[in-house]
Amino acid sequence: MSLLNTDIKANYYFETICGIPHPSFHEDKIANYVENFAKERGLRYIRDALNNIIIYADATPGYEEHDVVILQGHMDMVPSKVPESTHNFETDPLDLYVEDGWLKAKGTTLGGDDGVAVAYMLAILDEDIPHPALECIFTTQEEVGLNGAVALDWHNIHGKRLISLDETDFGVCCTSALGGRVIDIHKDVTYTTTSQSGYALSIDGLLSGHSSADIHQERANAIKVLVRILNALDNVQISSFNAGSADNVIPGSGTVSFTCDNEDAEIIIQQMIDDIEIEYENTDPGMNIVLKTADLASVMTLEDSQKLIDYLYVMPNGCFMYSRIIRDFPIYSSNIGTVRTNENGIAITIFYRSSIDSQR
Repeated sequence: MSLLNTDIKANYYFETICGIPHPSFHEDKIANYVENFAKERGLRYIRDALNNIIIYADATPGYEEHDVVILQGHMDMVPSKVPESTHNFETDPLDLYVEDGWLKAKGTTLGGDDGVAVAYMLAILDEDIPHPALECIFTTQEEVGLNGAVALDWHNIHGKRLISLDETDFGVCCTSALGGRVIDIHKDVTYTTTSQSGYALSIDGLLSGHSSADIHQERANAIKVLVRILNALDNVQISSFNAGSADNVIPGSGTVSFTCDNEDAEIIIQQMIDDIEIEYENTDPGMNIVLKTADLASVMTLEDSQKLIDYLYVMPNGCFMYSRIIRDFPIYSSNIGTVRTNENGIAITIFYRSSIDSQR
């Protein structure tokens, strides 16, 4: 029996998990791995239609009279990557490397949320550690709305004490959690042809982060920055606007192409860029905003373009309230996560979070 051995095994399982594609909605491969793990060790398990898995482990000698303990984590990861990456999260293993003692993934998210939980549950089940009866719950589609947890058949769960292994800071134990709600917005738009010369405005290099754990850091949101610049121009007509990678990730990059009526547009935009880079020099020192001329075939109508700009410009984003009891603890926040445009219109996702139901 050794906790060190458990850590070593957890490292092994985490690296193994990183070799198995497991973005949200595509957890079948990692679920197969967890199921085979249980089969090979003769552990009783249940797998449901949404690929949730519960593995049961009997109490070790001397702990038979203790209450059942539930361990829980989710198998899916946020599939976010840098703009130049060609990684396919549905088919490719993560490209791991170590830098300054930290395990990282090249050009992509690592999936520590919540691969660490999966790895540790497997390690505990695989190690001779004294424990009461365990119910290890591996859920799916957590990052896109807790869908797996909602679909669980609670008749298969008997414990009353639960430890969720989904914390962000080592050695920290939380006794509450934020509830969330994702808002999906869709709007039809009309495009018209244009012969007017246009621009492509792109932003990258932002620090980004998790829309819960990092929202109070006041980092730049790529969508809000781009819209702020557009709002300074006259009669903007948008050709395309694509930014952000997921509703629960602070947007770290994006591009908008457009036309406008300002003869001095480049001067106005450069002044805005200079001001914004100064504002965020501490939170986002790698911010990179680039303006290029672009040949555009079509643009949204002036009315549709202005509605999109106005909506995103005034939409609240960030942390709005902190706990009056726990210092620096966010209570209510929102994240404008993604904007997508195509011939079918506009799609926007916004993630609201609060630990108080009435505020959410």
